[in-house]
Amino acid sequence: LRVGMDADLVVFDIHGITDKADFGLPDASPEGIDYVFINGKLALAKGEVIDTRAGKAIRCTKPVYDYQI
Repeated sequence: LRVGMDADLVVFDIHGITDKADFGLPDASPEGIDYVFINGKLALAKGEVIDTRAGKAIRCTKPVYDYQI
């Protein structure tokens, strides 16, 4: 990490995190994530969304798949 660089950070206790997603609820949020920082801005704190505009979309400039027949 350096000043002026883009970075996303997730702060959690490795012994307290629980994945809640499964086949029936594939987008269920995990429990135990304390903080999420996106581009240096606090986006989530103790399960509460703080800022949903902290990130930016990254567009792919190349094809994702290269089909060869």
